[in-house]
Amino acid sequence: MAASGLDAEPATIAELGPGASLGVGLASLLTGADRYVAFDVTRHAVTSESVRVFDDLVGLVSAREPIPTLDEFPEVRPQLASHEFPAGILNASRLSHALAPERIAAIRQRVAADLIPYFTPWDDPAVLEEESVDLVISQAVMEHVGDLDHTYRAIFRWLRPGGVMSHQIDFRSHGTSAAWNGHWRFSERRWRLVRGDAAINRLPISRHVAAIEDAGFQIVTCEPERRSDGLGRDQLDAAWRTLSDEDRHSAGAFVQAIRPMSAVRPK
Repeated sequence: MAASGLDAEPATIAELGPGASLGVGLASLLTGADRYVAFDVTRHAVTSESVRVFDDLVGLVSAREPIPTLDEFPEVRPQLASHEFPAGILNASRLSHALAPERIAAIRQRVAADLIPYFTPWDDPAVLEEESVDLVISQAVMEHVGDLDHTYRAIFRWLRPGGVMSHQIDFRSHGTSAAWNGHWRFSERRWRLVRGDAAINRLPISRHVAAIEDAGFQIVTCEPERRSDGLGRDQLDAAWRTLSDEDRHSAGAFVQAIRPMSAVRPK
C-alpha cells in the first residue's frame, strides 16, 4: 500500500475468501484497523483455530519478527523488496496504541465469541453497507469468482470514495494440468468434466483489467508475473488460441485499484 502511494492505515478492511484462516484480518486488527469483515462462499474458519492464530500473531508483532521469506512460503505473492519488519509503517507510536493490553484483550474476546463479521454467501452487495470500507483485499481468490463484473462492482459499492482494493490473482491451472497454462487447452465441455474442486474461471489478466475499469476503478498497480514455459499457442483450445501474448504469458498478477473521489457508481 505505502509503496504504491496509498493509505497504509485503513480503518475498515474487508477480505474476500479468507478460507480456513482469518489470519489476514486478525493481523489487520492487531496492527491498528478498527474493523474487519470476511466474505466467503461457505464458512471455513474455525473459531478455536482463529483464537490460536491471533495469539501467535500477537507474539510475532510484539517481537517485531521479520516477514517470512520465499524459502518458507515459496508460493506466496507478490514478492517483496524487503522481508524486514515494516517498522516504517508499524512504527512505535502506532504499535503502542495497537498492542495496548486492553485493546488486545478486547479483540481476543471478540474472536473467541465469534463476533468477527463473516458473510456467507457474499454474492449480494447488499450484505454490507455502501461506502463503508477503506480497503478490500484478496489472495488467490479472484480467479475463482464466477461473475467477475458483478464482484468488482460490488467491491466498488462497498468502498468509500478514495478506498482501495488489492488483489493477488493466480492465472495458473490449479492442478488441472501438468502445464501451468494447461487449463486453456480444454474445450468448455471438457473443462466442466476435469476442473473438479479447482472451479477457476480461466479468465486472463486482460479480462480482469477490463472488469475493474468498467466497474469505475482507477488501476494504480498492475504487476504481472510472466512465464515463457508451458503450452504453446497451437496447443490451446480454439476458444483460447487468440489470447494476447500478455494474457498467455501472465501466470499471476498483483493488482491495486482505487475508487476515485468523484466517480459514477456502476449500475
